[in-house]
Amino acid sequence: MASTVLPERRCFQFVEMKKAPEGDEEEPSMIKINGAACRTPAEDIKWEEEQKELEANAPKGGKAPAKGKKK
Repeated sequence: MASTVLPERRCFQFVEMKKAPEGDEEEPSMIKINGAACRTPAEDIKWEEEQKELEANAPKGGKAPAKGKKK
């Protein structure tokens, strides 16, 4: 249980320490947590399909429309 090791907080950022390409120093690399631990296998399949659809429908290249006053 994480609560036995980590102090009580609202948010934790988990990283993996990886060796830097140049030098002997280690760099933190963020670990993405996508909620797979709390989904059933059937929900996980549906989630993967939704993610593929979102990627396919995402705008390619170009900039997002500017925010501001409407004319």
